[in-house]
Amino acid sequence: MSKSNHTQTSNGIHAKTSTTTPPPQSKQPTTTSTSPSSSLSPKALLFMALLALQFGIQPIVTKKFTSGKVIKSTVIFMQEVVKLVIAFGVY
Repeated sequence: MSKSNHTQTSNGIHAKTSTTTPPPQSKQPTTTSTSPSSSLSPKALLFMALLALQFGIQPIVTKKFTSGKVIKSTVIFMQEVVKLVIAFGVY
């Protein structure tokens, strides 16, 4: 809810000020967070490592094995499609 007040300043101009009341507090219990590394499974760590490896190697491999005559946007699009297919295959 918002409450509006009108106050008069020293030069005679009315200024509008508003105060906002905070939303009601939820009754849900608070949870303590753990460090991110303790909550990740070994499978998640493996997939993150593979993703980092792919992210580092893909530009090198793309540059080495594609000719200058190909349309670069098509190569990038197909790489993304292949990554999506592999991701669904792993899942």
